[in-house]
Amino acid sequence: MGPWNHGQEIEDGRTLGPLRFASDTGLYFRREILRPFLDHYLKDDAPRADIPPVIIYETGTNIWRRLSRWPAGCASGCTIRPAPLYLNAGLRLSLAPPKPSDPEFDEYISDPAKPVPYLPRPVRPMGYDEDHPWPHWLVEDQREASGRPDVVAFISDVLGASMKISGQPVANLVASTSGTDSDWVVKLIDVYPEEMASQPKLGGYQLMISADIFRGRYRESLETPKPLAASQPQLYRFALPDGEPRLPAGPPDHGADPVELVPALRPQSPDVRTQYLLGQAGRLPQGDATSLSLRRAEQLHRVASRRPVTGGKRPGP
Repeated sequence: MGPWNHGQEIEDGRTLGPLRFASDTGLYFRREILRPFLDHYLKDDAPRADIPPVIIYETGTNIWRRLSRWPAGCASGCTIRPAPLYLNAGLRLSLAPPKPSDPEFDEYISDPAKPVPYLPRPVRPMGYDEDHPWPHWLVEDQREASGRPDVVAFISDVLGASMKISGQPVANLVASTSGTDSDWVVKLIDVYPEEMASQPKLGGYQLMISADIFRGRYRESLETPKPLAASQPQLYRFALPDGEPRLPAGPPDHGADPVELVPALRPQSPDVRTQYLLGQAGRLPQGDATSLSLRRAEQLHRVASRRPVTGGKRPGP
C-alpha cells in the first residue's frame, strides 16, 4: 500500500498534491516490490522474492514497513488495541470519555439542497490535467468544509506525543435528524501548525487521513432501506478506509487533530430527494422542518457525545 492516487505507482511518486515524501515512492515500489515479485513468478531462473505479506508506506515518518499481517504496529512484538476517541462537550475530541454532567449532544442545521461539496467550488469534471484537483482530491485542504455552519468539527488538544493509526478507524455515531433520511460523513483530519518553515503553503493545512459516508436509511440493512424515525437518536456504525499514518507530536512539529461530521457531499446520487417524498407521504408532522413547506430544506441534526466516535487501532508499547 503506497501514498498514491489511482495508477501513480507507475509514475513519479515523490509528491501527492501538496504533500512531499522523502523519496520517489513509485520508483521504490517498481524496483523493490513489483520487479522481484514478477521475476519470481514469471522467470524460471529468478531468485526467490523476499516479499512479506504486507508492505505499506507509513506517512509521517516516510518509511516503508514490512509486516507479517494487517493491521500491525510493527514487524513483530506489537500489540494492536482499539483506542476510542470521544466527542466531548464544547466540540472537543479526546481519548477521555465525557463527564456525566456534560451536555448530551451538539446540534446543527443542514440544508439537503445545499450539501457540502467534496472540493471547493467550482467543482470541475473528472480529469487528469496537471492543474486538475481530481487526482489528489483526497488530500485537499479541508478548511473550506470545516468553516461551514452545517459542518460540526470536534478538535483535540495538540498531541503531546506521536500517535500511529493502523487499520480502519470505526465510526460509532449516535445521532438524530428531524428528517427521515440523512447522509452521515465522518472525517478524521490531521491539522498542521499555523507556520511550516519547510513548506509555508502547508501552514494550518487540514489533511484528511480517512473519511467515509453512510446513508441513514441503510442503518439496519444494506439490502432493505428503511426511513429513519424523526428526532430519535440512532446508532450508526461504519468503518472508514484503511491507513497507516503516524501523527507527529505538537509544535513546532504538529498541531491538533479533529473529527468532522458532514451532513452530505456532492457529487451525490439524485435519491437524496427521497426525504422530500417521505415528507409528502405524511411521514412527518405538518410544519416539521423537513416537510414540504417553506422550510422543507432544513434538517436539524443532533450528535450525541457520550459514546466513542472512532475506534481506530494503534500499536501498543
